[in-house]
Order: sequence, then C-alpha cells, then structure tokens
Amino acid sequence: MVVDRAYVDGPSLYALHAMNISFVVIAKSNMAVRTAALAEQAGTPIYERTETVRRGHGREATTETWVSRVRVAQGLRQWDNFRPPVEEGKPLQWAQRPVLHTVVVNMWRNQAADPDGGRVYVTDAPITDPWPVVDSYDDRSWIENGLFRNSKQFWRLTRWFPQKTEAGVQSHLTFVVMLLAVTAAYRLWAKAQAGVLVEPPDYQIAQVVHKIIDAQTGAVSSVPEPKQARRTHLATRFKEEVAAPPAKPTSPSWSHEQLEGQGPLRWRRHLQRANRDKVIVFVGHRYGIFDTSELLVLLGVPVRELPPHLGSRDDILRRYGCLPDV
Repeated sequence: MVVDRAYVDGPSLYALHAMNISFVVIAKSNMAVRTAALAEQAGTPIYERTETVRRGHGREATTETWVSRVRVAQGLRQWDNFRPPVEEGKPLQWAQRPVLHTVVVNMWRNQAADPDGGRVYVTDAPITDPWPVVDSYDDRSWIENGLFRNSKQFWRLTRWFPQKTEAGVQSHLTFVVMLLAVTAAYRLWAKAQAGVLVEPPDYQIAQVVHKIIDAQTGAVSSVPEPKQARRTHLATRFKEEVAAPPAKPTSPSWSHEQLEGQGPLRWRRHLQRANRDKVIVFVGHRYGIFDTSELLVLLGVPVRELPPHLGSRDDILRRYGCLPDV
C-alpha cells in the first residue's frame, strides 16, 4: 500500500503492519526516522539505475540518459508513533519497537537531492532491491491524478452526499466510483470501435542498467547484463519489442493511452463542441439525430445562409437513404 505524505499516521500504519499489509510512505521533513535514515546511509552501497530514453520518432529521434541513485538504511526504530497501542504499566522497550526500512534518494534522473537531504521512502517490508519501493510509490501519482483528482473535481466525490451518515457516504462513494468505471469503459470501447490506434508515448525507456557501487572504493560490485526493458509498473514507458509481428487481433485493443491524457471534464467539453449543432427528433418510438441546418431545410424553414455541403432537401434525404440515388 502506498500512502500520501499528508496521511502519514503511525498508529494507522501499524494496524496495517499487524495485518501483514506492507506499506510505502515518504517521511516528513520533521520525522526522526528521516533524520536517522539520512545519517545511517553514510557508507552504504549506492544503487544506481541508468535509463536510456528515446524521444521522438524516425529521423528526429534523440537519446537521453537518466541517472538515479539511492541508498538503503534498514533496521530503524526512530518512529515513536509506529508501535502497538500503549498499555498502562507496560512500557515498550527500544528493542521491542517494530523495525522500519528506508530508501534515501540521492539523485533522481540527473537531479541531485536538496542540501537538506532527498526523499526518504519508509516501508515495513525488508528491502533486497530498493527500486521496487521507489517505483511502487511512483504509481501513486497515477492514482491521484487519474482517479482522486477527477473524481473530486468533476464527479463530486466529496460533495452532495444524500445523507451525512455512514451508509449515505458509502452509497455515494460506491455510485461515483461505478460511474467513473463505466465512463472509462465506454470511452475505451468507443475508441476501439472507431479503430483508434495506440500512439507511442512522447518518450520511451529503451534500456535500463543497474549497478551497485561501493561507497568507499567506488568499485562496481554487481553489473547485471542489460536486458530488454519491459513494463514493471504503471509509470514505466518502455519500448516493447516482439520477435515476430503480432497476429491480427481477434478483439478490440484497449489501452489507457487511447484516451490521450484527456480527463472527463475535457472529454465532456469536447462532446459539447462536437454536438452543439445537432438536434434529436422523436417520432413515436423512433428518433433521428440531425444537423440543425439539415433539420431546418427538411422543415422548409427559410435560412439566410446554409453550409454549401448540405445541398437541397432531396440531397439530404438521399444521404439518409430516404430517396433512391439518381
């Protein structure tokens, strides 16, 4: 579980820990565990990740290298509130405090950490490789921007509760999330039906190389062989290659990239612009959607200026299959 820094709460996170639910949070600047991690990282191995990034396509493609470095400080007990509930007459000894582990970011994609220290990720899970800790928290931004922000600003997730009771809040949240899911499914379905292709992103991570560097001597103790990069979490933008061309798909291809980063508010405005000159006409149990100018011509309403592509009344009826072609 990844948690925003604003909701860092020791007792709540310890309750998750007691249920064997691992978490990752970013330590606040005034937390003792952060100060301890910055001090304990001295002399520990440096984990370096080099990402080769390709921007653009074809002849205009360029290559850039991103270097990130982190260190690990484990076995910390300096978070006073991360502990079992206080019991009167039973003080918690230092050795009885639950253990935490941290990942300290010294450089992120060529940007050095601030003088007062970089980001410090705190987790209750043992760390054998620090990069999954960093990458898993990076996915939180996708959840924040793609779900929470849209649901709060557009779908009124935190407003208009039917009743200010637990049942009222739960029913409101359930219906809002259901609307979000149905809307996203419809948009993806419409894109797939229209045959919209998934455009490659603006940049692609073509290769990733990991190193472990001895902080004292600078010697590289482990250099894994470069391997074909593949998606490992939501935020990755790897160039995925296949040995043979894929077979013709038997079902529509759905991908969040088909939405082109367009949130529900922008999508709604796009629909309004695309349909503002259209009207729907009901006759009994049948209906038809017409351009406003088309309807005026069919009704015989005189109009000063008409789009030249409309043609005459008979031309419009032929387009809708109401008259045979000449």
